[in-house]
Amino acid sequence: MLWPALRVHADGELTPDQVQQVLDILDLDPVPLTEGPGAWMSIAHGSRAGGDGTRLVLDLGYQEDVGWAFMLLFEGKQPATETVEEYRVRLRELVDRFGLRIISVEPAMTADEVLVMPEPGPDVPESGVGYSWDLPYQELDHLWNHLGLRHTAPDEVKAVKLRELTRTPVWRVAPERLRRQVAEFLDGVGPAR
Repeated sequence: MLWPALRVHADGELTPDQVQQVLDILDLDPVPLTEGPGAWMSIAHGSRAGGDGTRLVLDLGYQEDVGWAFMLLFEGKQPATETVEEYRVRLRELVDRFGLRIISVEPAMTADEVLVMPEPGPDVPESGVGYSWDLPYQELDHLWNHLGLRHTAPDEVKAVKLRELTRTPVWRVAPERLRRQVAEFLDGVGPAR
C-alpha cells in the first residue's frame, strides 16, 4: 500500500512540451499510477529507492478542475525527514521554474504552503459554517488535528490556519478560554505576512 509523504498542489497551465520536460526532469514514465492516493488523477509516475531501502514513488497528477498534484508516496517505512525535505525543495523549484502557483503543500512547513480559503466578500459567499460551537475542542493543543496540522508543525503554519479559523462566523461563539489561548499564540507569533 502506498502512503503520501509529501503533496504539492499547484495551479497553472503547462503546454504538452512543458509536461514532457517535467516528466524528463523528474524521470517519470508517462504511465498513470493505479494504486494509492491520487491514482484517480495520475498521469505519470516513477519508482525509486529511498536511502533506507524504502520504496518511493513520485507521481504527477492533473485534473482540469483540480490542477497539478506532485506526490511523493512511500511503501513500508516512512522516508526520512531529510528525504522528504529534499523533494519539497526540488518540487517547489520545479513549480517556480514552470510558472505554476502553489496552492498548498502537505505537510506544510512555511506559511505560503498552507491552503487558505478566501475571505467572504462580493465574489466569495460566506461559509456555511454555523454559529454554534459543536466541536469538542476547549484547548488549543487539541485543535491542531482538527485544523489538519501536527503538533510539530512550525508556528508560522499554525498561525495561518488559526487566523483562517478566527475569520469564520463560528469563532465568535468558540469557548472563551480557547479564544484567549489562540489570541496569545498569535500575539507570540507576530503579525500575518
